[in-house]
Amino acid sequence: MDEICRRSRAAYATAGFSQRASALAVHPLLDNFVCEALTSGWTEPAADHLRVPVAGDLNSPARWFRRDHPADSALAAHLRAAVCSDLELADEPCTPDAHFAHRLTGAYRLLTATVPEVWQNTASFVTRVFDIPSDRLSSASLDHTGGAIFVSSVSGDAGSEADRIHLAECLLHEAAHSKSYRIFRAFEQVSAPESLDFIDVPWWRSTGQTWAWDVDRSIVAAHVYSHLATFYDRLSATRPGLRRRRQQAAFRARFLTNVLLQLPPGALDAQWRDFIEWTASTIVPLGKLTDAGEKELSRPLSSFPLYRNA
Repeated sequence: MDEICRRSRAAYATAGFSQRASALAVHPLLDNFVCEALTSGWTEPAADHLRVPVAGDLNSPARWFRRDHPADSALAAHLRAAVCSDLELADEPCTPDAHFAHRLTGAYRLLTATVPEVWQNTASFVTRVFDIPSDRLSSASLDHTGGAIFVSSVSGDAGSEADRIHLAECLLHEAAHSKSYRIFRAFEQVSAPESLDFIDVPWWRSTGQTWAWDVDRSIVAAHVYSHLATFYDRLSATRPGLRRRRQQAAFRARFLTNVLLQLPPGALDAQWRDFIEWTASTIVPLGKLTDAGEKELSRPLSSFPLYRNA
């Protein structure tokens, strides 16, 4: 975590963020400003209200629900627009009420107890959590507004252990995204190279239909799945019913990194390739696979039609 903060600090310092402030106190709208600046190549200080550090204890979820930053109102408006355009949802993000905040805090504590070293190095990159009361989407985040995440409060069994585990997965999923966005802010190429949606992901495959991802989505997804595999690896030690989720997450992370690491020299620069290799090194060992699973993990790039015909 300290290394991630150290490497990315320069991007926020260029925008005028105080060198004395914690690098984990970056407001999501300052991250949005910096992301746009890095992408377009221009450098100038951000507006004064964006440069104010986010207040609150870094090791407590309570700061996620605060709305005392001078850019919070603008952030809410920005996210409302993004939810409509990027996520295509009619549901408006809102501040979690006391009941939902309590449920999220329980999920936070479960992660702290289960994967303390992983969660400690991930949770602090989240600064604002919004409820998006949708039954179509469990959670989400935007790659150009790191630190702000959406989690749906809709649940058929609110307050149960199943609900707590589900919310813990949502928090870890989106916090891992926030961490990866911060890592990418320090890269020479801020965005992954564009590619066709050529990676046919087997877990979305059905008869006569496939769903393919591009390189960018596959990189960030592999990073998330590696985190989820570790979480379910620990959790399934006392809850055997969760072993399937552990295997699923580990398989998905391994499948994606196997494909990405086959990309030829020049397709990814050294920083992106190093990130993929690091992600691959963190994946928990897979359990026994079916013949079909083994075959998927050994697929060469040439077996993906869209890549072969690009």
